[in-house]
Amino acid sequence: AVLSEADQANAGEIVISDTATTAEVTGIAEQPDESYYVVFSGRASSGSPPSGAFVVTSVSQTKTSFTLTLAAAPGSGNSVTLAWQIRR
Repeated sequence: AVLSEADQANAGEIVISDTATTAEVTGIAEQPDESYYVVFSGRASSGSPPSGAFVVTSVSQTKTSFTLTLAAAPGSGNSVTLAWQIRR
């Protein structure tokens, strides 16, 4: 499916590497409030990250950014790529 221009401003990918368990996504289209949902999907990995590195356990959000927390870090020398999309 082709995303509308508005949806493209509210979707992207983030790479999380090594021992990081959190990542902040900035530059999203400003939201009217913090009551939005973020949907995640595993897109790719390098190395041998544990399955928990693909599990988002929490998300804190502001009108212009959000921070996600993983169940497990990808591990030294590993990374995961997660696709995300804001939904209302």
